[in-house]
Amino acid sequence: MEFITEKQFNRIRIEARTLIGVGYDLRVYYAYGVDANIVETARGVVSRFTSPALGTNYSTQVVDNGVTVCVNSDVANPELAVDTNLDNFATFNAVASVSCPNTLRVKLEAAVPRGFYAGFVVGREGLADIQALGSLQIRTFLGGEPRETVSGLGLLQVTALPNNKYQVSFPTNRAFDEVQLTRSSLLGVLDNLKVYYGFGIEPSAFLDQDPIRSDFASGAGQFQGRRNGVLQVASDTTSIVNGERAADADLTNFAVIRSGLVGGLSRTALQVNLNGAGQAGNAAGAVIRQGTGLLNTQLLNALTLRTYNAAGQLLETASGSNLLNQSLLTNGQVEVYFNTTQDFAKVEVEVASTAAVLARTLVYQVFAEDKLSGFPLTITAPGPLPVELVAFTVQAVGPAVQLDWRTASERNNQYFEIERAEKPSAGFVAVGRVAGSGTSNGRSYTFRDETAAATQATTLYYRLRQVDVDGTPEYSPVVAVSWKNTKQTAVALYPNPATQSSTVRVSLAGSNEPAATTLQVYDMRGVLLRQLPADKLTLSGQDLPAGIYHVVVAGSQGQIIGSQRLVVTGN
Repeated sequence: MEFITEKQFNRIRIEARTLIGVGYDLRVYYAYGVDANIVETARGVVSRFTSPALGTNYSTQVVDNGVTVCVNSDVANPELAVDTNLDNFATFNAVASVSCPNTLRVKLEAAVPRGFYAGFVVGREGLADIQALGSLQIRTFLGGEPRETVSGLGLLQVTALPNNKYQVSFPTNRAFDEVQLTRSSLLGVLDNLKVYYGFGIEPSAFLDQDPIRSDFASGAGQFQGRRNGVLQVASDTTSIVNGERAADADLTNFAVIRSGLVGGLSRTALQVNLNGAGQAGNAAGAVIRQGTGLLNTQLLNALTLRTYNAAGQLLETASGSNLLNQSLLTNGQVEVYFNTTQDFAKVEVEVASTAAVLARTLVYQVFAEDKLSGFPLTITAPGPLPVELVAFTVQAVGPAVQLDWRTASERNNQYFEIERAEKPSAGFVAVGRVAGSGTSNGRSYTFRDETAAATQATTLYYRLRQVDVDGTPEYSPVVAVSWKNTKQTAVALYPNPATQSSTVRVSLAGSNEPAATTLQVYDMRGVLLRQLPADKLTLSGQDLPAGIYHVVVAGSQGQIIGSQRLVVTGN
């Protein structure tokens, strides 16, 4: 029996009352005071605005691939999910058709970096199984551009909060400044779902950053199995299969508890050592997965968790949906746990059932960690974002390639280096550089690769290498461009390779080519080194260091007539 206090204390009194004529014995073992792990402050942002405006701070449109499917997805009071009162809420009404599911997109107070959790606080009284919340979808945006989309119990994380509230979220890989919640199922259990606000908050607000786990270098000898209370030898796989996998350092593999035998109640338990000491106030639990990948109330009632000290003495027990808490993790995994009042060194998971669905319970690990209570009381802005790229496109323009990109924010951005490859596996080379804007709210950039056609490749690959003022680099995704270079006149260079003492003659194939007016020489980075009249169509290699160059023949209007690669060797 416990409650969260608001004042300091050093003494506890318990009072038992009874009706006349009714007596009982109440056993009192000990009193305790342990940290409730309430989150006081966290870095992040929420959907919180003084005067929410439709289209600016929130939207209930359903947009599919840039096309508006429906203008209003039947969300009641959507503005209440973006006002300053975080106890107000919008409501998802019943869904009439799958073409227009309940959708609420909310703006956040500011942008947050990748790695922060993106999600919503939602609630519904009488929600028996929080797995139903796994049918929601969360999408993030930055600068109006879609970033990431996550749905289903395989990716979303769901954690119960006080007062019938839940946080539904996922750890992001890209920065964002908007979040969208969509009901991707017609399940009636999600009718009248309350949506309080969207958020982007640092991971430490959700997860213990230093948990104790069963992560030994080898799990051998770090577990015990029991069937109906009888200790099993390690070689007996009728009860526990690969028990050592619940105790080793690989948190992706698992042990198997076999139960659900036909003909009577079966109780099968796996006890696992912790690689460290769990403390009073920690949550003691296990990461498991049932045969269905879900834990409803009935299945949760079949589970029991126990803690033991290092000597193997039983300390505390919790069982069933009234005492065990659960959180939905990614990949269908579930955390089940209870809050302890004594230090402990071992955690035991027991499954008691005749149900076939419980015949195999996967146990990935056991743990002792601080389960953070509630939501942060104070949320502070995380500061300006680093350089965040929201758009990057390349397209062929004649024999050249046009690159355009846009940032949503920049911090200490010195420059972008444009890199090109004919095959990404062969490596990239720099073909140009564009200065960054230092620290700003973002801007648009462009670069034209005039030497692209000289590679003679039909497909080229580009990426941006963004460099901070301290020299720290970061790379953009790779984008490919293809084109058919049918209008370009063939250019021949002789000699090629040439020495620095050579005079290089330039000739154009065909008789219908436009008149050449200039010869342009670029280095491999796309920097223009020489621009000469093309009246004699000759070059002197004496002013060029040994290296590789692109010779471009241009017409009177600046159009590219043709190009060729030139190799200059030493004298």
